Amino acid sequence: MKSTFLFITLLSLPALAQSWKPYHELGDFYPSFAIAVSTLNPADTTRDEYTFGDSKGLMGIIITPARASTTVRLDLRSGGDVSLFEPVVLEATLPQVGEEYLITPRITYSPAQLAALRQAVTTTITYSLTINGKAQTSRTEILPVHAINDCPFSVVDSTDTETPIDYVFAAYVNEDHPYVDAILQEALRKKYVDTFTGDVGSETDVYRQVAAVWRVLQERGIRYSNSPVVQPVLNGVVSQYVRLLDESIQTAQVNCVDGSVLLASVLRRIGINPILVVVPGHMFVGFDISPDGSHQAYLETTLLGADARTADVADSPLYKILLANRTDTPTQVVLKSFVAAMNAGDDLFTQHESQMQNLQPGYAFVNIGDARDAGIVPIQYVGSGIPSR
Repeated sequence: MKSTFLFITLLSLPALAQSWKPYHELGDFYPSFAIAVSTLNPADTTRDEYTFGDSKGLMGIIITPARASTTVRLDLRSGGDVSLFEPVVLEATLPQVGEEYLITPRITYSPAQLAALRQAVTTTITYSLTINGKAQTSRTEILPVHAINDCPFSVVDSTDTETPIDYVFAAYVNEDHPYVDAILQEALRKKYVDTFTGDVGSETDVYRQVAAVWRVLQERGIRYSNSPVVQPVLNGVVSQYVRLLDESIQTAQVNCVDGSVLLASVLRRIGINPILVVVPGHMFVGFDISPDGSHQAYLETTLLGADARTADVADSPLYKILLANRTDTPTQVVLKSFVAAMNAGDDLFTQHESQMQNLQPGYAFVNIGDARDAGIVPIQYVGSGIPSR
């Protein structure tokens, strides 16, 4: 009698609802984030027992199974005006009832296609799901796609807790851009240095190489432009507009981020490890001045193109060493500019050093060498030839 009563009672209980919903890592789709994350080494990504699929997956579904050992088959398709990827499928068995699982199929993106997205667009994502062999009603949703220049660098949750993703800046450093070789060739042709040896040699050798790059950028008319940087927070994502190298070249204008990315690209190419230093509302660049990376110097790129004829650096040891016996005015002026930018960068770092060491929100130290070791590759140049300038 008791068992019959229990059976009837169980039948009268409401069945556990089977529920699922689409998942997107940052809400919208950011091509720069996809490029930065897609090549991360497996050791730099983590998943737990409640996740299935690609440990670096950016989209999929969140599902709560209604019974143990539920089998699911997820088919994802991108369509509309812009198709981000070919159809993908993932099958999984979800062991526990009532638990929330994340399923993200492995998606292969075209780096060239993502790099070519210079303006915001939309795509559609269709979710086709089969649960325990029974096809569910498909869903098709519109997914906003940001321009490649939109760099997300922080995520703020509902409790105002900030999670930094500033490593995405490293994708904008492009040591393989054809413009970089043009810069180096010009410095050699004009004999600003005899050769580029990277961080091999003395600290003075490193400074001479960086000063040569600085001079070419100055002579090519690259100027600082105080354009807006940080974008309004969208769905908890803090981002900012970053010019690609060819855009900085063509406009001859750079803000603090653009200039730091440009200079870091050239330094990385010649074997000097650069660092992007992020402080609230600003970025400047650092670089290793010793082969083992134990010593760095810092440079304020907003002084690119500034009039440095009256800069008070005549007594600077660095200025005297770099100037040596040269007395021509153009060399003196450009070295004044360079040393003034070095002094300003070192002062900035000293001012913010304690906050960076304490990992305070809004501060970051993006070591490009470490980023490359982690698997983050540059956003590729999708033009043809060397941009004119």
